[in-house]
Amino acid sequence: MIVCALVLRGADRSQSTPYIHLYEINIMSFVFQAEVRSDLGKGASRRLRHADQVPAIVYGAGKEAQSITVDHKKFILAQEKPEFYESVLTLVINGEEVNVKVKAIQRHPVRYKLVHLDFVRV
Repeated sequence: MIVCALVLRGADRSQSTPYIHLYEINIMSFVFQAEVRSDLGKGASRRLRHADQVPAIVYGAGKEAQSITVDHKKFILAQEKPEFYESVLTLVINGEEVNVKVKAIQRHPVRYKLVHLDFVRV
């Protein structure tokens, strides 16, 4: 979605009329598919990471915490944008849309990989 902002400024020194600036502001919406995971623990998380998935957890809003998995490649691309950290994300967990914000990201110390994600419900 693109929103246009109109800004009126004072008169320019070379002109006697005020000048107008139009700014385009990109408002990005992030929607990700997620699956509930039943296998918990270190071994299960390692198998997920080898399968190019990232273990994550969704908690907050007075509901029980839910362990999920998300696609690693999509999150690596999305987390490069500053809007990823500031905006509300939508996770589609087994067909149900959940609005969340990123609370914590654990990254591998050497490789360019995500290890774990924490989301808080909004």
